[in-house]
Amino acid sequence: MSTGSNRWSLRRDGLSEAVELWLSLDPDQHDRDLVHEFLMDLVVDPLAFGVQDGESGIFIGRAGPDIAVMYVPDPATREVTIALIAYS
Repeated sequence: MSTGSNRWSLRRDGLSEAVELWLSLDPDQHDRDLVHEFLMDLVVDPLAFGVQDGESGIFIGRAGPDIAVMYVPDPATREVTIALIAYS
């Protein structure tokens, strides 16, 4: 999902499921825009966009003051699996 060679890519399977669940929460356009911007920025450096939960490899980032994105970056493949997008 990214074009630059230094960028990471978002795994489409995890992304599709997370976005479907997120949209079922009926977010307004502003919140949708915040999540979209976060995901586009995330592929630049996912290790810097969130906080790792212990040594689990799971990161939690903030797309907005009350919007959390849970994701798992894989440095070996430079892919990011989005696990959950939700209001926190």
